Amino acid sequence: MTVHALADLLSTAINPALVLLVLEEPLLGHQGRQEPWPRFWGRSALSIGAAVGLAEAGKHYQIWPGHPLFPSGHMTFATAAASCLMLRRGLPWLGIALPLIGIMGISLVVGGWHTGTEVFGGLALGGFITLVCFGLLRQARRPGWPGEPPAGPDLMPQGKFGTGPGTKPG
Repeated sequence: MTVHALADLLSTAINPALVLLVLEEPLLGHQGRQEPWPRFWGRSALSIGAAVGLAEAGKHYQIWPGHPLFPSGHMTFATAAASCLMLRRGLPWLGIALPLIGIMGISLVVGGWHTGTEVFGGLALGGFITLVCFGLLRQARRPGWPGEPPAGPDLMPQGKFGTGPGTKPG
């Protein structure tokens, strides 16, 4: 198997694997921060869809001259999906997410489909849009809704400078 064939295989297999992980996550009842599965899937679909939509718009309008494929849609998808899982499972998910995202990025560059700049753009866009979508949707929900998750690990800013519990009013 050539390096190019291996890069093709890896860049083709990682995103479907991440989709399966997103779909199975609420069904297996993992411990930790739990929320109703329709809400997790909805947040994930919105986050991934918005990130990939913006990546494709960036290619259509060529926001970076000389980089017609900026940002990488494959990398944007992988980063957004892995970020959704990390926001649900917590920081230990980084041990799985970072290698998958790294392999995806290297595969795209080695395979010749993207430059490092395009891959980095997808990495930044996917992570940022997912954090924004999950944060906005978190702020939009009303306390006391049926099925709200119990208080648990929270990756959104809290305390003195944040907006969560423990924030001291002005």
